[in-house]
Amino acid sequence: MKTNISIQFTLSIPQLEYLADGSYKINRMAMFLHLCKCAALQDTPSRQAGNKGTLRIGQVEKSIKQLASEWRCDAKTAAKVINAMNRLGILTTASNHITSVHAIHPVAAWIVDNVRIRNPHFSPSYNPATLTYGTFASTSCAGMFTSQSGENNADIDTDADKRSSKKKTSTSEQGVPVPTVFAIEQYSVVTDESSATANVPNIAASSTSGQAGQVASNEQTSSPATCLDEPMSACCKEVDTANPLPVPPETSPAENRSDIREVNPIT
Repeated sequence: MKTNISIQFTLSIPQLEYLADGSYKINRMAMFLHLCKCAALQDTPSRQAGNKGTLRIGQVEKSIKQLASEWRCDAKTAAKVINAMNRLGILTTASNHITSVHAIHPVAAWIVDNVRIRNPHFSPSYNPATLTYGTFASTSCAGMFTSQSGENNADIDTDADKRSSKKKTSTSEQGVPVPTVFAIEQYSVVTDESSATANVPNIAASSTSGQAGQVASNEQTSSPATCLDEPMSACCKEVDTANPLPVPPETSPAENRSDIREVNPIT
């Protein structure tokens, strides 16, 4: 008798990108699927000798050596994958001197013979309490794909555009780009770069008149070039506009200085 089994899970884009990355010929998605298939579907006493704990629904009890053997890789690679999955929120691993227990978070439920077994460790990357249902037009990024944002849309390349060898046409010829995850990511990169350029502080504008006079005197002399003569990116990484550069103190007039004595003229 064939049993119909389905797995409901929710993965964020960073989690999916990590699992889909096939660097060093490691199939991380197959490793994640293996963990999902090894997870307990009901509370069960631990099968490890010396461990008297209880294995909960959605947990996998396997040591790094066991996983390395089943994944056909070395223990160092298996440990790196488990650590990365913990860092991305895919797993939470608790280890002792006997074994390791891994709780799977992206899986919402296992459906076995049309019976839904809920995972108590399910932890999505979004907040279910604030989740709303609607269309793409009701999202915060819908304004990126309106005809009024033509200039910004010109910099958005979809995945199809990247793979196409044809010359790209302008936005007016293409029309508004299709709202896809690729397009949203491209728009976010363009927007971040534009805002970073617009937020670069103007050192000349933040300088005071005292600094301007000092620079003018330096230009008249044959002094070596200063960092003001170089591109800002080459000498100044960050400028605190709230605390402008200090102004050199002005020289006090001679009549106000106490260290100068008045000398009687020679008669």
